[in-house]
Order: sequence, then C-alpha cells, then structure tokens
Amino acid sequence: MKKDTVAFEQLVSRGCGLDVHKEIVVVTIQGKGIKTMTKSFHTYTSSLIKLRDWLKKHKITHIAMESTGVYWKPIYNPKQLLSMVHGCVKANRKAIEESLTGYVTAHHRLMLKKIWKNMHRLETTLSEVDRSIEKAIKSLQIELDLLEQIPGVGKKRCYRYHLRNRCRYDSVSRP
Repeated sequence: MKKDTVAFEQLVSRGCGLDVHKEIVVVTIQGKGIKTMTKSFHTYTSSLIKLRDWLKKHKITHIAMESTGVYWKPIYNPKQLLSMVHGCVKANRKAIEESLTGYVTAHHRLMLKKIWKNMHRLETTLSEVDRSIEKAIKSLQIELDLLEQIPGVGKKRCYRYHLRNRCRYDSVSRP
C-alpha cells in the first residue's frame, strides 16, 4: 500500500537542526547540493567553534534549535580561572581548560572582579576566625593533641567539639 505524501515548497536551501543537551549538541544538516549528515559536538566553546565552522563550510543559511532548560545559553569563562581550580574536582585539567575557553565582555570582567574581591574578603574572615579559635583553645592543647590521635578525628573536629561543649558550658554558667 502506497502512503500519501505532502509536498511543501522548499524555502530554505540549506538548513540545520540542533538538539542541545547538557554536554553535547546533535546537529543534522540537509539541503540542496549537500548530503544529509548528522554530527555531535561537545558544548565546550572550542567544540562549538568547530560546529560553527562546519556549518559555514557547508553554507548553512538557517538553523532551528531544540533545547530543554538553560542548556542553550552560551557559557563564557576566562582561562585565568583555571589557576583557581583546586581541591576535589571531578574533571581532568584538559576538560577544565576546555570548559573555560570563551569570550569575556566588560560585564563579565566586572562580575569576576566583584566575585574575587568577595572571595578574598571571605578568606580573610575565615583566617581571622581560625586565629580566634586557636587562641581560645590554646589552654587545651594537650587534650586536643590526644583527641587528634583517635583515627578519623582531625584538628577541625576537635575544635568543633571543644567549641560546642564550651558554648553549652558558658550558656549554663552565665547568670
């Protein structure tokens, strides 16, 4: 049995469909004079630049995009942030570097400056609090050293234990 088909006038000579996901963009191109092709690109800026170049190479004139949530939004991060990456990071250095490739506007620079100033202020505050705690528990150093010998009990846990108990004691003993 033959199926009926509906014919439409072709308005776009070379088009592209994008299906944008969190970590990948699936792209299909189709049109006059080109073979229908589907490729996948990562969402890193460098990969999106390759996507752009691939579309230009095939002279794609129109793009239709499907995306869920905010995955369609471009991400702009300066490479300088790579130097700030430390601690437990699940990605390797190359993946982090890829994700930080992008374009930075004056607004981005302003926001980064504000964030860095705030981080510095918080780090300074934390240092002050640490010094205050160390001063407050200096008289208990022998007990703290003994507590730290217990497997799984570190300096911070000892400090918390002491401060929590001291706060309870102080609140009871105050008139």
